Amino acid sequence: MHDDIVVLKSVPDIYLVEFFEDFLIRKMMAEPNEYVYWPPALKLFYLFLHEKGYLNNHKEIIKKIDKIEPYFIKVLKKQFS
Repeated sequence: MHDDIVVLKSVPDIYLVEFFEDFLIRKMMAEPNEYVYWPPALKLFYLFLHEKGYLNNHKEIIKKIDKIEPYFIKVLKKQFS
C-alpha cells in the first residue's frame, strides 16, 4: 500500500519503476516479447490525455518513462533469459 496519493498528473519515479519491474511482470499475462510494448503504450496514453486537455505537461511523465525504459528492458532480459 502506498502512502502517497498518486494521480495520473504526478506519478513519482519510484512508482513507475515499481509498476514496470514488479506489477507488470507479476500480474499481467503476456508473451515475453509483448512486455516491451508497455512503455511506448504508456507514452501514447499520456499524449492522448494531453491532447484531450487532461494534462498540461505530458513531456515530464514521458521523460520519466524514457528514463526507466532501458532499465525495464534489462529486467525483462534477466527475467526471460
